[in-house]
Amino acid sequence: MVDVTRRGFLTGAVLTSEGREQIDRQVRPAGVEPPWIAGHCSVEACRDCDGPCVAACEADIVRRHPDGHAFDGVPWLDFSAGACTWCGACAEACPIDSVAVESEQQPRLGRAVLDTDGCFAWQSVVCVSCRFACPERAIGADALSRPTIVAEACTGCGACVAVCPQHSISIGAG
Repeated sequence: MVDVTRRGFLTGAVLTSEGREQIDRQVRPAGVEPPWIAGHCSVEACRDCDGPCVAACEADIVRRHPDGHAFDGVPWLDFSAGACTWCGACAEACPIDSVAVESEQQPRLGRAVLDTDGCFAWQSVVCVSCRFACPERAIGADALSRPTIVAEACTGCGACVAVCPQHSISIGAG
C-alpha cells in the first residue's frame, strides 16, 4: 500500500512511477464483475457481505478485492485461473434480491484484447493456444496465421486468457 497521506506525498512515495502505479491498482477494478451481478451490487453491499459468490463459482475464478482497495469486497473474475462458464451459481448465491439469472442469454462480460507486442504468433513463433481455447470461435487469424479478435463473436468468457503462454490477452470493456 502506498501512503497517500500528506506524509507519503512529502516523502515522495506518491511521486515515483512505482507509487503512482500502485495507487492506480488500488483505485481501479482488478477485473470484470461476474455475470448477472454487474450493475446490481454496490460497493457498500459487497463490503458487508461474506462473499458466497466466491464459494459458489464452479470454475473457481470469482475473487474479491482486498481490504484497502477502492472496491474492497466487490467480486471480480480472475481469468488467469480459468474461464467463465455462465453457470449462474454466483448470481444464485448472491444475497441481493435483484441479482438473478435473468435469461438463458449469456451476458457479454467484455471483449478480448490482444497485445500483439507480446504475442508469440505476432513474433513469428507458431502458437495457436488462444484459438483452440475459444469456445465462441472469436479468435480468427490473419493472412500470416496470427491471431485476431473477432469482436462481434467475443463474449469475454476469458478462456483465451489463461492459456496464453505470454499473458498477451486480457478482457477489456465490451
